[in-house]
Amino acid sequence: MLADYDMILSNKPSVEVTLIRDALKLAKPTLEFPGKVTNHVCSEMIGRLSYFKNDFPNLIGKLVTECKALLLRNNTISLIPMSGCFPPPGGPLRTTLTGMSKPVTCMAGSHDSRALFVGSRDGTIMIWEVGLDEVLHTIHVHSDAILCFTTCGLKLASSSTDNTLSVINWDTGSIVASIKEDHSEHNGLSSLALSEGEDHLISACGNQINIWNISSSTLQLTLRETNSSYISCDVLLNAGNVIAGYKNGSVLWWSLEKGEIMHEVATPEDTTDSPVALYACSDALVSLSGKGNVNVYNVQTAVVLSSCSVGCQVDCSAAAGNFVAFSCGKDIQVWKLVDATLKRISAVNQHRDRISSLKFNQSGNLLLSGSEDQTMLCWLVG
Repeated sequence: MLADYDMILSNKPSVEVTLIRDALKLAKPTLEFPGKVTNHVCSEMIGRLSYFKNDFPNLIGKLVTECKALLLRNNTISLIPMSGCFPPPGGPLRTTLTGMSKPVTCMAGSHDSRALFVGSRDGTIMIWEVGLDEVLHTIHVHSDAILCFTTCGLKLASSSTDNTLSVINWDTGSIVASIKEDHSEHNGLSSLALSEGEDHLISACGNQINIWNISSSTLQLTLRETNSSYISCDVLLNAGNVIAGYKNGSVLWWSLEKGEIMHEVATPEDTTDSPVALYACSDALVSLSGKGNVNVYNVQTAVVLSSCSVGCQVDCSAAAGNFVAFSCGKDIQVWKLVDATLKRISAVNQHRDRISSLKFNQSGNLLLSGSEDQTMLCWLVG
């Protein structure tokens, strides 16, 4: 049906027909919901098109009226909206993706923005083609919750509480490697990285970092901080080094080739203020602590270039290009790295509750914020 609408619109563009087609696109996941509890197509059309019935009475107005009449004649119990009640076409919602039978535990996107990867509590991995909103692959390589993803090129790596790692070719859906690894001490944090152009998978879990050879599924190196401190944030792979922050407050640069510590930033006096995020921005490394202290290092030499404080305890953070964003409660601060120094360029407060997620797009000119007020906002940065 949608293909028919596309064909009609390609020959004769129409605002009304476009609204109907886009309403059907928004309704498609609900109409095909695998849980088998589906809305009637007429309920969907009323709920999504009633907003436009007065502006377009000849087509949309009549369609809404006929849908109501059909539902009233129907002998089964149906939802009959009295007005527009579902997200309309042309609004901020582009689509809804369904298909997971258990709650979602993590998500990631491919670097070329072609694919969306979703992991669930039962270990299922679903891969969607973003442009078509269609499922490319459903993969059952894990038997328990997915902890995290990382991707590089066509490789997608995942870590699970079933004590395994997997590497998948997300384009074909084929399993490249399945590796056993003890995740009993992941301590709420698990982190993965894939080396570009190499055959290494880096897995940080608990107090150790494991370097795996993907082709042979063999362990190459295990890296541990001297005092066996637990890792406190996602590890960062940069120019042959694995950079890791630890709960005792230290930051270590490990050589991926030698397994040796190349640089070490000493533990601060306040050992409760550990790094919660590490970001590579140009030739600098930005280290953010839970209490809002920020250090900027030369990423190659580990020399401190500048330090500052965001003035609050940080809940979430994100970075892209030379921009770094932090959230504290309902507030968002956006900082820019200029001459190795972070400078605050904006502060906003539009959410009604605590911000729970921040994410930049690939180019860094858009920032998404998700909040416990059940809203997402999109900010233009720059």
